Amino acid sequence: CIGGLLIALFEPTVSRFLDGLWYCFIASTTVGFGDFVATTLLGRIVTVIVVFYGIVAATTVPGVVLTYYLEYIKVREKETVSLFLEKLENLPSLSKEELEQLSQKIRKMKK
Repeated sequence: CIGGLLIALFEPTVSRFLDGLWYCFIASTTVGFGDFVATTLLGRIVTVIVVFYGIVAATTVPGVVLTYYLEYIKVREKETVSLFLEKLENLPSLSKEELEQLSQKIRKMKK
């Protein structure tokens, strides 16, 4: 919004705030339709900042999602291993069906 306001104030080809926002959106997504062009030094500096911000934002979101997913996988893996170890500790008290299930899980892990 600040970039859109600055572009609208200092660029002669951009006269409205909404056009400034549109320009910043197009610049930050690096699409560059060319309907507005920064011609002043301040406009170009604002454009560089907006483009840099767009690139940082576009690369941060997938990183955060991937980090969350990997942490979720680690927690699930720890829970599975803990449950498996608990069953191994109680091996003598398991029923025949439970022993068979445990044996099948071990076979799957080997594959």
